This record gives sequence, structure tokens and C-alpha cells, in this order.
Amino acid sequence: MNEPDFARAAAAAGASFVAQKQWFCSATYCPVLLDHTLLYLDQYHFTKTFTVALTPILEAALHSKGMLP
Repeated sequence: MNEPDFARAAAAAGASFVAQKQWFCSATYCPVLLDHTLLYLDQYHFTKTFTVALTPILEAALHSKGMLP
């Protein structure tokens, strides 16, 4: 599945969805390194370092959708 599929599935279930790909990928390329940080542990998982770096961005996105107080 890709982000549009997840967004449709969330909408069908009455859930919110936060798209994340634009935080680290361009329209044509997803880098392996970003600001000297390794992004991927494997094909499907981010490294702990990158996950921690995304925390403030995710927190802001969740607040904007009313998913966090």
C-alpha cells in the first residue's frame, strides 16, 4: 500500500491520516541520508535516530488534526 491507499482506508474507517512522505522525499526521490542522518534500517523501517528527529514534526501534524490535546 502507498499513502493514498492508507488515506482512503483511514477515511473509510472514519479515522484521520497524516501523510509523512513529503517530510523526507521529493516527488521523484527518497534519500537514504538526510542532513547526515541515515533514514532507513531496512526496506520498511526507519532508524531510531531518524524517528526521534521526526518527533516534533509528527507532534505538530497530530496537533493540527486535533489528534493531540
